[in-house]
Amino acid sequence: MQLRNLFATLSLAGALFAAPGEASAQGKSQGAKVKVKVLKPLSLTSLQDLDFGTVAVPTIASPVTISIGQDGTLDCPAPLACSGVAMPALYNVKGSKEAAVIVTIVANDLVNPIDGSRLAFTPDGPDRIQLPNNGNKGLDFAVGGAIRIEPDSSGDYEGTIEVVVDYE
Repeated sequence: MQLRNLFATLSLAGALFAAPGEASAQGKSQGAKVKVKVLKPLSLTSLQDLDFGTVAVPTIASPVTISIGQDGTLDCPAPLACSGVAMPALYNVKGSKEAAVIVTIVANDLVNPIDGSRLAFTPDGPDRIQLPNNGNKGLDFAVGGAIRIEPDSSGDYEGTIEVVVDYE
């Protein structure tokens, strides 16, 4: 009888210990949400060219820098004389509403097509912009810059501002 009771006790203990093992052998699952934000392609449109106007340069011994701010403010230090309407370049960027956009502006020298002489150009524009709630209208932004006028650098100079936009 004792052997039978011992066997019954061991069987019951085995069943109790086996039950959790069997339950843990069953797979457990936990769901996770999946999200994605698909952004519209960015579009960049040039609305206005940058124009420093006309700069009269008397005889100078060292370079002089003139600049136009993003707000269109022209800084034309003496002894230079500036005339005409100075304007920053204007761009419009469109994309997904409220998206952050990185703006990269590449500096390129201005070149005189007659003799190949160059003036150093340093652009001034935003590094980052935030598109408005309605991305369809886009956002206008300005690019100004500075040019370094060298002694004996008379002539017409032209260049290109390279602007690249990308989502942050």
